[in-house]
Amino acid sequence: LNNEEYQAVIGNDTTSHIVDDLEPARNYTFYVVAYMPMGASRMSEQVTQHTLEDVPIRTPELSLTSRSPTDILVSWQPLPPKLSRGRVSAYRLSYRTATDEQVISIELPVPSENCTQYLLQGLQPDTIYLIRMSASTRVGWSQPSAWNSHRTPKTSSTT
Repeated sequence: LNNEEYQAVIGNDTTSHIVDDLEPARNYTFYVVAYMPMGASRMSEQVTQHTLEDVPIRTPELSLTSRSPTDILVSWQPLPPKLSRGRVSAYRLSYRTATDEQVISIELPVPSENCTQYLLQGLQPDTIYLIRMSASTRVGWSQPSAWNSHRTPKTSSTT
């Protein structure tokens, strides 16, 4: 990512080496150089390998606003690669009222990297809603975020 180079020294009787502590869903380039008393050999041909995806470390921070008494606009920023650990393929938005235990979940497939908001509609005015999110890669789902609370506005009366 930052064109950093790391070296591992292995014995001359070794024909394989395990490189660990790599980040998921990244390209790594490898090559071999032999060192002898006369000096170093030329660098071998480079081989690039892509590490497998993993489950996201966490979910995006949520921003909650209401445009009307019966909706909540849920917005978020895409996860950086270090946290997503692969390409986010879906989000799961879960919500409930503060007084109700029944959770409603909506799965949002990610058509592109710009999937960053969803409008919850048909909600009750002047009600506290609890909302949380999970993110997934092809490997699986992250742990859900903490519940975020938001009160929908009161219905304005026209008297």
